[in-house]
Amino acid sequence: RPAPAPRPDAEPRLHVAAALACTAFLEATVQYHDLSTARKKDKALVCIPSGVTVGDVRGIFLAWGEQHKNDKKLMAELPVNGVMRALYIKYPCKQK
Repeated sequence: RPAPAPRPDAEPRLHVAAALACTAFLEATVQYHDLSTARKKDKALVCIPSGVTVGDVRGIFLAWGEQHKNDKKLMAELPVNGVMRALYIKYPCKQK
């Protein structure tokens, strides 16, 4: 027996849940990068300037995905790799 169709009033709640999950994923990706490079005293891969919002990061990632949507190799990678690739292109750390 097929599952019932979602109620029309449930769709906005689903969008909210998806947006919150996306925000949490992006924040966790950046926080993990920052923490892991600081603990190991490794060179950071990305240097995000202050004032950049999670919405900015989302837009950067989505633009990167759109630009590379036909690259089967990149699209087969874990999403975290795509986030880091997109941020590295936009906010590489300057060489000292």
